[in-house]
Amino acid sequence: MMALSVWGLAADPGNPATTVIGYVVILVGYIAFFLMFMRYDVVVFRYLWSNRKLGEATFQNNVTPGKIISIYVVGTLLVGLCTTIIAIALFAAIGAGAAMLVGVEGAEQLADLEATMAEAMTSADLLKTLPPVVLTAVTVYIALFAVPFAFAQIFITRPILQRKAEAMVISEAQALTQSRQRVHDHAADAGGFADALGVDVGAGI
Repeated sequence: MMALSVWGLAADPGNPATTVIGYVVILVGYIAFFLMFMRYDVVVFRYLWSNRKLGEATFQNNVTPGKIISIYVVGTLLVGLCTTIIAIALFAAIGAGAAMLVGVEGAEQLADLEATMAEAMTSADLLKTLPPVVLTAVTVYIALFAVPFAFAQIFITRPILQRKAEAMVISEAQALTQSRQRVHDHAADAGGFADALGVDVGAGI
């Protein structure tokens, strides 16, 4: 259906009905793919942990796809909202600071901006323009990458990990105190990589 919609958009781009139907089908297809992927991820996680043993201890996990999907959807909305607020505040602060620095002399500088840009810039000119460029680049990085990543850890990653941990049931948990790391396996390839990971239990997360 999605392939037919894309073909219809390309074949008859001027038809409003084709355009609306095509975009609706594509949107529904993406949503369906997202739901199927999230369900697959949860089912795989649940299967891996429910079929795992550590000595006499056995694990069982009953996490449901609906709970994880709801956390992901709500978390994504919160990440977008918080990121938008922070980005607006950062750019507003930069704009206010630039206006204060420019002051009254800014009008005269703006009048000569076109002539200045037309001239070849010397090394000294580049050094003068470097701080604003660096400040702008850092602000854009924080607003577009660092802030969304931080909020994603708070509103999406941590709640999902917490929900998966809460759904974990361990039978014969006292047997875990008797578990020990096995003797080092002298593999021919990548032997040092396994050691760097520590205890080779595998979280399956």
